[in-house]
Amino acid sequence: MIYKKSKSKIQKVKGISTKGLTQAQASKLKQHAIHHTPQHIKKMIEEMKKGKTFNASHSLAMSKIGK
Repeated sequence: MIYKKSKSKIQKVKGISTKGLTQAQASKLKQHAIHHTPQHIKKMIEEMKKGKTFNASHSLAMSKIGK
């Protein structure tokens, strides 16, 4: 019997892939993205993939990128 691999749902937030984040991080980021630019979101995703928390990555993105 041949089994097909199930497709993973890769959610995008403001056109940026959230692959590598947990479902909770991705859904929280989607709500957060309403108030921020794509550059801010991209920086947050990069930092969260490195292991930073949501709040830590937000603080870093605010200081480096802004809103």
